[in-house]
Amino acid sequence: MKFAKLLFLFVVTVGLVGCTGANPRFCEVASDCGVDQVCDSTGVKGTSNLCLDTTQCTSSQECPDEFPSCSQLGEGLTCTFCTSDNQCASRDPQKGVCNDDGSCGGCNTNLDCPSEQPICSASGSCGSCDQDSQCDERGSDLKCTPIGTCAACFEHSDCPGAICDGQFGRCVDPNTIAFADEATGTGGNCGDQDNPCRDLDDTLSFAEANALKWVRVKGTFNVNSMVLRRTTNIVGVDNARVNGNGAKLFSVVCPDGGCSEDILVRIEGLRMDSDLDVLSCDGTGGGNWAVELNIWDAELIDTAERGIASTKCALRVARSSIQSKSRGGIDIRSGFLEVRNTVFRSNGLTGAGGLYGAIAIGDQVTFAKIEFSTFSSNVSFNNDKAADIFSETPNSVQVDSCIFDGSAAEQVTNNSQNRVSVAYSFIDDPNFEGDNNITTGASGLEGDLSLSSASQCLDAANPNLTRGADRLRLPGLVGASSDLGAFERQ
Repeated sequence: MKFAKLLFLFVVTVGLVGCTGANPRFCEVASDCGVDQVCDSTGVKGTSNLCLDTTQCTSSQECPDEFPSCSQLGEGLTCTFCTSDNQCASRDPQKGVCNDDGSCGGCNTNLDCPSEQPICSASGSCGSCDQDSQCDERGSDLKCTPIGTCAACFEHSDCPGAICDGQFGRCVDPNTIAFADEATGTGGNCGDQDNPCRDLDDTLSFAEANALKWVRVKGTFNVNSMVLRRTTNIVGVDNARVNGNGAKLFSVVCPDGGCSEDILVRIEGLRMDSDLDVLSCDGTGGGNWAVELNIWDAELIDTAERGIASTKCALRVARSSIQSKSRGGIDIRSGFLEVRNTVFRSNGLTGAGGLYGAIAIGDQVTFAKIEFSTFSSNVSFNNDKAADIFSETPNSVQVDSCIFDGSAAEQVTNNSQNRVSVAYSFIDDPNFEGDNNITTGASGLEGDLSLSSASQCLDAANPNLTRGADRLRLPGLVGASSDLGAFERQ
């Protein structure tokens, strides 16, 4: 017995001597790791709760296959794990599969590919479908959409009386939707599919009271500054329109006292105008919670103020039009910005009342990426700032496969301190530096800003980028490469 006690004491003592301090690589969240590290909290790379070495980045193209996604972790952008096949396909179609360990790789079968690029080629790359039968193995309810993806729906009309969630290609359950209908709606006790509201305020109140994250809008509505403090998807159908009565239309903010969860707002399919800023997002008080504003398939038109004002938010705009905004199209002061397949036309004023042109990027923006977009006839106050993209941030602003034409004065900020990287774009400035840009001759833009059949911008986009659907939700690749700007010539 005495020997056993001594042996126990020896083992304990050795164990205590062997553990000299906390593991410096232990982590639970990203902030536990250094600026060039990522936290593998679930052990997808082998050992859980371990800081792994990686690199900082400005785009996913700079990241290795092992950590392929350039994402905001803390204050900077870092190469980290992928979370979706789309992240892999957008950086390299030959390696369009997000593996279980968060790396990107190629495909062996169709089921290795995402629904957005569902066909595995002989070379191991994922591509689009061209017939419904190619989607059968993914599900009997899926079909090949006009843009070559496999989905249960593509238009809202594919989901009678409901909504097609374009992000996942699925019809939304009507029981999870609050309904607003100008023609058939009522007041008071309303909001479900059988009894829609005729007032958008009542519809949003019904959604919040019943913890519904979807709102279906049909008709034309006049509103007064609607504040969104929770995750909400507002989807317009059949050319729905929302007008502001001398106030902002929608403002995304944290609740009083700060955020206690992510706030992810999507506004889709609406035509919007207001006498003040049409949309605003303020992530102040967000802390470690995400505050996002996503604008899809929308039109922001005719206002005396700005189209979108954003501070400390993630702002994403896709397949939209922003035009005739007297004080600028997008004014983002901090956070980050992504724009794709969007038109900026006739934004800004010279002289009194003017401020910015199409996009103004403040000095605290951590990252901005603008792709496949068309800029035309924008101006800035007294022409003293770039009319299309004015940047004050020292951080990365990447512009790719865009068209800049017909705007007054300087089109894109091009000074040594706040240089914007422009590549594979048409820019009407022979002195502008960049890779594979077209800087002479005509753009070939038609009156509706689509491209003529003789335009030198046809098939001129970056071959390493995947457009997806264009501004009109038509196929984004017709020819050897996609076209520059927001519209793909069919």
